[in-house]
Amino acid sequence: DKIKVMNTITNKDFTFQTDIEYYKETIKCSLFTFNCVRIKTTYKDGRIIDEPLKTFDDYNNFIEKHKKSPDVESYHVYPVKHGYERKFWGYM
Repeated sequence: DKIKVMNTITNKDFTFQTDIEYYKETIKCSLFTFNCVRIKTTYKDGRIIDEPLKTFDDYNNFIEKHKKSPDVESYHVYPVKHGYERKFWGYM
């Protein structure tokens, strides 16, 4: 099996279930922390990409898309707490 999961990942590992929930929070709050997972993907050509998946939907879509990919050697999934900080770019 390609996927190595530190713990069983469920919707309870995510503060946000959908992108819409996440983006609503980014509009409402300029600074917050949230639960999500990181997934470290190792490809057969040697590339390793470690990235956060911020919503449960993102996680499910990623796994479905990549679990049968011939280019993927393995996954390592683990729950984390991430932060969001809105950057304000303005003129002074």
